[in-house]
Amino acid sequence: MLIISIVNTLQDLMKINRDKRAAEMGSEKKTPVVALTANAILGAREMYLSEGFDEFLTKPIQARALEDMIRNIMIKGSKACQHHKLV
Repeated sequence: MLIISIVNTLQDLMKINRDKRAAEMGSEKKTPVVALTANAILGAREMYLSEGFDEFLTKPIQARALEDMIRNIMIKGSKACQHHKLV
């Protein structure tokens, strides 16, 4: 899992995310990318997810939200592994 703290511009982070995704092309291994930001305005989560981030957390980090996010990523990863085994 890669957690990126949003301190650069959104455009820089989107480029980092796109470059990472491009490097994974053709590979079954996909590293989840989490946007960590102080941007808690309405619609921010949807914006980051639409740009290819897998999850979104706001600062300051709430322990429960971090735990839930990690659990959700692990469940998604487990389901993806099961899907690949079935195919």
